[in-house]
Amino acid sequence: MSLYHSLKKVEEFAHQAWGIIQKQGLSPTPDNFELWFVYYSNTEPGLVSELNVLRKQDDLSDSSCYELFKKYLKNEREDEAVLEAGDKIKETISTVNNAVSGAREFAHEYNASLEEINEELHKEKSKKEIDALLNSLLSDTRTMMDQNVYFETLLQKSADTMEELQRDLVNARKEALTDQLTGLMNRKGFDHEIETVVSEAKEEGHEVFVLILVDIDHFKKFNDTYGHQLGDQVIKLVARTLKSSVKGRDKAARYGGEEFAIILPETRLFGGLKVGEFLRQQVGGKDVVNRLTGERLSRVTISAGVAEFDRTESIESVIARADAALYAAKENGRNQVASATKYNGEKKDAC
Repeated sequence: MSLYHSLKKVEEFAHQAWGIIQKQGLSPTPDNFELWFVYYSNTEPGLVSELNVLRKQDDLSDSSCYELFKKYLKNEREDEAVLEAGDKIKETISTVNNAVSGAREFAHEYNASLEEINEELHKEKSKKEIDALLNSLLSDTRTMMDQNVYFETLLQKSADTMEELQRDLVNARKEALTDQLTGLMNRKGFDHEIETVVSEAKEEGHEVFVLILVDIDHFKKFNDTYGHQLGDQVIKLVARTLKSSVKGRDKAARYGGEEFAIILPETRLFGGLKVGEFLRQQVGGKDVVNRLTGERLSRVTISAGVAEFDRTESIESVIARADAALYAAKENGRNQVASATKYNGEKKDAC
């Protein structure tokens, strides 16, 4: 689970998680606690949706909760891929080792045969005896060549297997870091990406980066008015806009629910504000159409908070400053972009 929340928020989510575990009579296990912490922090939209259905159906149990824990939090797909890859690698290595041992043994026998034939040829031999020795040498040589061909084929097959396993692992990891609804990075992918960018900024002396947090304005009202399917359509519309507008090393993620995050490496605050404003205009210029009726619905707008990372601050700090800027944008009327104050070692509110 991500801990990139303010201490106050962490305490709130933890209190809510513990409260529902007790209320529903669930076992106080670490899995259940993590499940409900993530639910209340709204960082895994699919999990929130499925738990809401179970709550409405009054079908919450340790078993149903654990199934959702495995599906969303345990990364079982990635784990299974790693285990399967490990088994195939062991099998491949075992096959190659056996082949190498066999080839080594046959090569030893072939060398011994050559030495024996060489000794025999230095002795008085009739033509018939020499022909027999040469035929034996030819037979052993052909067998050695067949062994080499088999070994080359086996090595090529093993190389193909290892390449296939590498592709499977890359795909499994990509799956684990991708939000299924939007195709953007999910929260886990964002956490991994921002850790990488921060590490580069601190260790390699790269330029500072900019973090933008984006939130769809009045999304709950839209969702309640038109339903979850159209709500998902709006989320995908915003995601497509971000995906088509964010290029190169810039990364966009679904941060949770109707909130998105954008990481702009080697970008200053002014550049981040320009990107945020561009995205705001792009989203605001698109129509939302009910695909079932063809009805044009109200325009969608977004608010954004922009923070420039300082090498001396933590990941939690830059996220908190971007979040504070986003909050300021929404408090000031929404459909706008706000910047966070410069970090100076103390917690700051957005300007």
